[in-house]
Amino acid sequence: MSNELTDRVLNSPIMVPFAAHSADRGGSGRGDLETLVAMAGSATSRLAIVGGAGSGKSTALLYLVSRLVDEHTPGAPVPVPVNLAGWDPEREDIEDVIRRRITGRAKVRKRRRSKRFLRLRSSRWATPLVDLVSRNLVFPVFDGLDELPEHHWAKARRGLALYLDRGDRGFVLACWESVFLQIVPAEVLTRGNTAVVELMPVPPGSAEKYLLSVEGDEDGKKRWERLHAAMATDGSPQAEALSSPLMLYLTRKVFERPSTHPALLCQPRFTSKESIESFLLGEYIDAAYAPRERQDSLDRVSVDQYSPEEARRYLGWFARRLAAKHTTVLRWWEAIGGTSPQRLAGRWRWGGSPS
Repeated sequence: MSNELTDRVLNSPIMVPFAAHSADRGGSGRGDLETLVAMAGSATSRLAIVGGAGSGKSTALLYLVSRLVDEHTPGAPVPVPVNLAGWDPEREDIEDVIRRRITGRAKVRKRRRSKRFLRLRSSRWATPLVDLVSRNLVFPVFDGLDELPEHHWAKARRGLALYLDRGDRGFVLACWESVFLQIVPAEVLTRGNTAVVELMPVPPGSAEKYLLSVEGDEDGKKRWERLHAAMATDGSPQAEALSSPLMLYLTRKVFERPSTHPALLCQPRFTSKESIESFLLGEYIDAAYAPRERQDSLDRVSVDQYSPEEARRYLGWFARRLAAKHTTVLRWWEAIGGTSPQRLAGRWRWGGSPS
């Protein structure tokens, strides 16, 4: 997880502001990512994070899990990130999804099985790992609920109601607000006194501080002056586009090299928020895969393995494959072997081919 934290530059996180409510929208408060850590610090904490696309939900969860792991005490529920994007509520309940996240396997209600198979499956699942879930020793941090197909929403709502009905079960869940209102049962949230946190736009001062944190000297900071002036203008395309954590991250990545010019985003062609977002997304692969040398702890120098052209080709292949399957869930083992990761690991262990 530390590598992903570094990749998303969360060691110097954007302090995303939020407005907090109880589940019944009574009471309120404000804070930032550090406040979220405090709100989720108890084993029975129940926290829902809502916001639009690019508002920082997944980034907030990643930061939150990292901090909760660092502060974990023996015997307390273990924070576990759980992606619900691939959840099929017709075949699995929430507890099975959490088990699959922990073990890589889960009980799936596909069809009726023989009594012998059910006995074998029961003995297979009588393990301490499963007991972590049934004994409430896992603190799940849910993401990806808003990626569920709409035809799953009704059964997902029932599945969530069954899991969340116990008020002593702590959790954190991030979701688009519109989907959250459709899927998550309000009465269950109220019963457990769940806090609902609505992520707000990043203010210009925090955005400027985040963008400048990549610079080491005053000359480097001067590169950003013109863009910062545009961001400070209310209603400007720059102010609207660069008020979300996603666009701020892309901006810093695209213009992290000293030879680049952030003032490019102030050109007359950028007349709308959408035009800036489209440009940053289009430039991201070139910036992320630009050739650069890396030096490890043994002073060995290596160059990034893939060029931007190769990365674009490979990522395009994955995108077409996912589109053909009508899913956004990428399972690497299906891409290279079409089988489970356990079987692939067994083949590699015994010298077999993964394909």
